[in-house]
Amino acid sequence: SKPDKRWIFSIHAGANVMVSRLRREAIVVQSSGIIGDVRSPNSTNSTIKTSTVISPFVKVNPYLKISMEKNVGGNQYLSIGLIHQQGLSTMYESTVSYKKGNEDFENSIYVRGSYTGLQIVYFFSIIKGRK
Repeated sequence: SKPDKRWIFSIHAGANVMVSRLRREAIVVQSSGIIGDVRSPNSTNSTIKTSTVISPFVKVNPYLKISMEKNVGGNQYLSIGLIHQQGLSTMYESTVSYKKGNEDFENSIYVRGSYTGLQIVYFFSIIKGRK
């Protein structure tokens, strides 16, 4: 850190390890009904069914963070930055199926663990650095 406590620009790159501790595959099924408008003569009821399959996994996803860091006293730091983690493979899959009138619809959603966001971090160093 700088003795004058100015903000320092930094770039971080690394990998996050994500672990699902399930012993075997899990399936989550949910079903719900939607009642149409009873005032309308053409109203139809709908049924929505969601099933999610979650398997045990260990995923390593790379990330990149661009941030500004500041020494806020002693070995304490504040970091504010933008982070992006890129999921490389599917963690789990959800299938959403629904029926509207006489038509059936089905969509699949694949979750990879990708995200982009603002990260605010307070951290401290156990080992005292050189000035």
